[in-house]
Amino acid sequence: MRTLKFRTWSKQAQCIIPWEELKPKFVKLLDNPEYPYMQFTGLLDKSGVEIYEGDIVKWQHSLKGGIVAIIFKDGCFCVAGFYIDASWNKPLEVIGNIYKNPELIKGEIR
Repeated sequence: MRTLKFRTWSKQAQCIIPWEELKPKFVKLLDNPEYPYMQFTGLLDKSGVEIYEGDIVKWQHSLKGGIVAIIFKDGCFCVAGFYIDASWNKPLEVIGNIYKNPELIKGEIR
């Protein structure tokens, strides 16, 4: 069973607010557009960093690869059109997120 947690981007402070700080205010901030939230995928990158929706990752696959954003689509987390879950075994490396580093994906969220 995966851990269910979130983080949010503070548009005003221009920083990530981690789950530990977000948890007491979660319900109040949930519908606030100033604080878009990102859900934890349950996966860690190759360095042990937690991977969240909205993270920008570097990855390599025999068919595709590159720098892409983690998105939530059709009830699943995806990377470049591939669904990712606990059985995902391709190395990913978190290099930023869509709020702090949008230039890394050149406007493309796939």
